[in-house]
Amino acid sequence: MIIAALLAAAAVATFEASDDAAAQSADRAWAIEDLQKTDRGSKRALGTAMYTADAGAPGILFLCTDGKIMTAISVEPADLTKAMTDAGKLRETDVELTLGDGEPERHRWLMAPRHDTLIAPVGKISSRLYNAVVRGDQIALDPRTRDAVAITAPAPSAETFSEFRERCGLQTKSS
Repeated sequence: MIIAALLAAAAVATFEASDDAAAQSADRAWAIEDLQKTDRGSKRALGTAMYTADAGAPGILFLCTDGKIMTAISVEPADLTKAMTDAGKLRETDVELTLGDGEPERHRWLMAPRHDTLIAPVGKISSRLYNAVVRGDQIALDPRTRDAVAITAPAPSAETFSEFRERCGLQTKSS
């Protein structure tokens, strides 16, 4: 329900970087931004986004709000900041997801057709995608409504993920 409300608001609102602007990580493969939602002139903090910075290739974006992660994946080369600011109408679609050498699993995702971006369900799927990027696993998506795509996100620096976890209030599990 949280993702549905967040995405419904995205369809009618404008997102923008906060006044302290985007901070691109030292590895240049990832950027981190604090986002605000502007709706009818009123601004409200939305969360912190970390995304692949190369607009010339399919990419991945993680948005955390209240300790929960949402994931968006562009299936075509895209500027993920534009996909964040102008999602347009969203529709549901079935997506077959394969992480690394794992078995394919089918789940309901949302599709933002304007930017060829798929939005994963909040919760276990987004967490598994986050962990797959940390491990450097290939992410293969086969949406029912378009061609399949496989991406391997660039290797992030430990500092980038540490900054994202800290800004999001995400806790690392102790062993």
